[in-house]
Amino acid sequence: MVRKISWHLYGLAFIFSLAVFIAGIMVGKATENSAMEGLRKETEEISSQIAKVQLLLLTDENQNFCAFYEEELKKVEEKVESIGYQLSYLEDVKGVYDNELKREYFAVEAQAYFLAERISRLCGKDYLLVINFYTNKNCEECKKLGEEVLKAREQAGVPVKLYSFDGEIGSSIAEGFKSKFNITTYPSLVVEGSVYEGYRSSGEIVRIFREEYDNKNKS
Repeated sequence: MVRKISWHLYGLAFIFSLAVFIAGIMVGKATENSAMEGLRKETEEISSQIAKVQLLLLTDENQNFCAFYEEELKKVEEKVESIGYQLSYLEDVKGVYDNELKREYFAVEAQAYFLAERISRLCGKDYLLVINFYTNKNCEECKKLGEEVLKAREQAGVPVKLYSFDGEIGSSIAEGFKSKFNITTYPSLVVEGSVYEGYRSSGEIVRIFREEYDNKNKS
């Protein structure tokens, strides 16, 4: 006996599979949007936290408050770094980009950078201020350098505060830093004001960190 094909059942199965597929996309998109909104809220909260510390610094720039400033700076930087990792994960793994959120994040990074710079001067802290300039546009070396910098920070044995800016997303903050340090190529590292262009291995970066640290503590 020839078995008859039930096109009706096949059609229903196809429609059901399609509906499940579309629902999966919608749920994934909703989850990503929720993650972005959560990061945006965290960014705003950190900005407010930094502003309060900056206000206190303006009100009374006194070394007696250094312990408080350093404690607050540590909290801020932990949160800023966490958001940075989450943004990188969404971009690199999920392929989700939100340049507006990234610009807001860069503004907070800049606040943290200037706060660290000011606390370093006031409280005599010897940590290195390091900026990694990169672009996501056809720059494999940028991604590699980012990974090497993180390794070097762990290996160098000197205190490093790291900030990263994508110079190609129309951020006025990133443009300001690029102008300040005369950045013309990606990737580029700025360590205590000295510019190092191009890709470098973690070993090279460790050497740079240690040399710059020694130079800072001689002055």
